Amino acid sequence: MEKKKEWRKLAILLASIGIANIGDFVYLVVINIIVFDMTGSAAAVAGLWIISPIVNICTKFWTGSFIDYRSKRAVMMVTYGLRAAFIALLPFAPNIVIIYLILVCLSVAQSFFTPASMTYTTMLVPVEKR
Repeated sequence: MEKKKEWRKLAILLASIGIANIGDFVYLVVINIIVFDMTGSAAAVAGLWIISPIVNICTKFWTGSFIDYRSKRAVMMVTYGLRAAFIALLPFAPNIVIIYLILVCLSVAQSFFTPASMTYTTMLVPVEKR
């Protein structure tokens, strides 16, 4: 019975990662189309691609120490919930500045989620099954 429970956890983890990656891809395509339709500018779309690396540079050096002293699972759940809420707000953004601000918030949440999920996955999956 222990083996089934262990594989069930791994299957849920793998399925959630897969679904999240599909959602990230759809979001990426749609946000590019929305910004291009709003502005008609390729430069505005290029700005979307600049936001995430800039936010990562500004936040990654301290997110690791924050995550180390907290529940990785809790950090993952909270940041995923925040990401979902901010993505839900995107269609209601009245202008490009609000969209960029939402994208900054999304990038900050992603800066917390990624290291927490890597650490949590490493803790959850035994060495012999990696």
